[in-house]
Amino acid sequence: MAKSNPITFISDEVSPSLTEAIDFAQRQGMTQLELRSVGGVNLMDLDLEQIREIATTIHQAGLTVANLASPLLKWLPPGKVALMEEVNFHGYQLETDQVSEVFAQAFAIADILQTPSLRIFSYLKYADFQFADLEADMTALLSLAEQHDKTLLIENEPVCNLDSLPQVAQFLADWNHPRLRALLDLGNLYQSGYLVTDAELLQVAPYVKYVHLKDFSTPQGTYVPLGEGSVQYQVHLKVLKPWLQEASIPFSMETHVQKSPMAATEASIRHLNALLAAL
Repeated sequence: MAKSNPITFISDEVSPSLTEAIDFAQRQGMTQLELRSVGGVNLMDLDLEQIREIATTIHQAGLTVANLASPLLKWLPPGKVALMEEVNFHGYQLETDQVSEVFAQAFAIADILQTPSLRIFSYLKYADFQFADLEADMTALLSLAEQHDKTLLIENEPVCNLDSLPQVAQFLADWNHPRLRALLDLGNLYQSGYLVTDAELLQVAPYVKYVHLKDFSTPQGTYVPLGEGSVQYQVHLKVLKPWLQEASIPFSMETHVQKSPMAATEASIRHLNALLAAL
């Protein structure tokens, strides 16, 4: 399985420096990066000339961009009040009501980076959320995805409305659109206190196009390097193996370990390689 699934990482999980992230990728023998921020600035807050410079640097190093970890829809729609106070926006705050311009900016960035996909969310959690609340924005985003030949990856995010596997699977089944797929994050599920069952994994498996990997220690209440926490990756990846292997789904490290993040990512990659080799 290890040979079929490319392994990558979100660059700012290793270093805010793009140069250091590229050096790390090359030392690990990787061919891809996932991007969210560079130099401590979310890509959505950079101008397109800066994005072009980033893209040139990456491509000249012989690397490609696996995914744009955008903050799209990680905000509240008008008139709603967030249920959760602590939210990590990774440097980005929506400061306009012209979301169509924000959408267009994200796709322009994705085009310059030559990435096939963009990560999206499902609005910050609020009371009485309904799938239909997302219809207008999803319609606009899917239209752009078709125009730009991209795939939207919706993530199960603890602070957002679609935070469980059954919700994500049902949402994707309802839309039934080839350019809308799941970004699976098992660590997020453990952080949220969900019991991850085989049945739920099998429900979402046909929609999974990308995987974020992090390990959450339930006793410590914090993220730790892969293999040191509570997430039963060996069990869950075995259940998902037929789908992940067939589609060569990328595995992307997002360790969220604050202390020595580069070392934590390197240790996590070693653990993942051992897990995949044993499957």
